[in-house]
Amino acid sequence: MDYITGQYMTTSEWVKELEAIGIDTKGMVTKIYSDDQFPIKAGKTLTRMEHPEFQERYHPSRSAYVTAIGQGKVVKENGYVLTPNNKLLLDICSDFTLVETDVFSTPLPPKQITSETVAVLTYDLASTNYFHWFFDVLPRIHLIQKSGIPIDKYVFNKLSQTFQYETLVALGIDRNQIIECTPDTHLEAKKLIVTSWIGVTSYYPKWSAQFVRAKLMNKFKFPYNWERNKRLYISRTDAHYRRVINETEVIELLKPLGFKSVSLSSLSVAEKVNLFASADVVITPHGAGETNLIFCRPGTKIVELQSNSYVNNIYQRFFNYFNFDYYYLINDAERGTDWEGKWNFKVNLDELSSLLSRYKT
Repeated sequence: MDYITGQYMTTSEWVKELEAIGIDTKGMVTKIYSDDQFPIKAGKTLTRMEHPEFQERYHPSRSAYVTAIGQGKVVKENGYVLTPNNKLLLDICSDFTLVETDVFSTPLPPKQITSETVAVLTYDLASTNYFHWFFDVLPRIHLIQKSGIPIDKYVFNKLSQTFQYETLVALGIDRNQIIECTPDTHLEAKKLIVTSWIGVTSYYPKWSAQFVRAKLMNKFKFPYNWERNKRLYISRTDAHYRRVINETEVIELLKPLGFKSVSLSSLSVAEKVNLFASADVVITPHGAGETNLIFCRPGTKIVELQSNSYVNNIYQRFFNYFNFDYYYLINDAERGTDWEGKWNFKVNLDELSSLLSRYKT
């Protein structure tokens, strides 16, 4: 029986160990992007509502690389990547509960061997989340393409969402190229291709969003007759958490201003691309649906409704990447029994009205 025999904190640690024993590692690691930083402009709000999370700052992004592992392995449902000596590469492992598991004491499933070149694009079970799929999985296809390495098959976690298949087809990956991880996965490839992580500590680089935006907008270029100059309110009534408690009142406030309430869950990716590309103003609660805002045009006004129990500036950097006109409003949460990031919140209608009036939205 095979077991995971140990771990390397980083891929470079493993490469250095190979070099120390005289193994030639030339061509094994291809650097695609260097460390960089991007200036982030402060978000706009009412003076009394200003929050330090949205101040002007520099946003760092880490270097990105592609590594080719001869006789590398991908195992189990999570898609752990192992070196030929069965050691886990932790810097490309998305299972943040790994230290709490018995992964090292549990025998590996029976091994299958392939002579193909296989790319690993797993992101644990979070890959079914719309945001993480778009920004932690899809951009790694770009890194592999930049490396110039031809790929036979791609390994993913279980694909259960329509948007996953829709975007993969749009990016040129056929279903017959897809391998889905299961609890019984133990695949050794003649050449296993892995990439560095994209959103390490949420520092998503500009190139990652540019790739997804350009590829999907080019693929889904306005096949639908969406009316132009839309003013949109994005509803979270179909969300499982962080809902707007007084959403009916919010919609009634916005209707006279020409806003249309839209629920995104029933729309295809192609429909979302065209919907947001046609918008002039978007008001949206914080959530994964904001991923689609990268398809807006430069200059689009974005008003983000945040909860004071979970202030998160992650989308602010994306809005800066594409020169959107960004505003935010922080509102009072309703205390719940679970994680505070899931608490529902109530929009302050007076403050929202004042914000829209002040900035002529």
